[in-house]
Amino acid sequence: MALNLDGQLVVAISSRALFDLEEENRVFEESDDPAYMKLQLDHKTKSLGALGQMEALDWPLVQSAARFLREMASFASAGVSHKQP
Repeated sequence: MALNLDGQLVVAISSRALFDLEEENRVFEESDDPAYMKLQLDHKTKSLGALGQMEALDWPLVQSAARFLREMASFASAGVSHKQP
């Protein structure tokens, strides 16, 4: 069953926005499938952060955005109506 997101604000963040994956992208674009699969298998037990690829400011930015969205008042709780006066 699909998740119902009606009425929800959905925010997606690309992994390329958070991590330097240029080497992985280069291998994907310039090599064959076995070379890319080998690269992925070589790194399968390492997190992106452990590979030293996480940018210093990116994760706190994502955490702040998530906290902002979680704590943001809804229109109803803020007493805002879509009705025109």
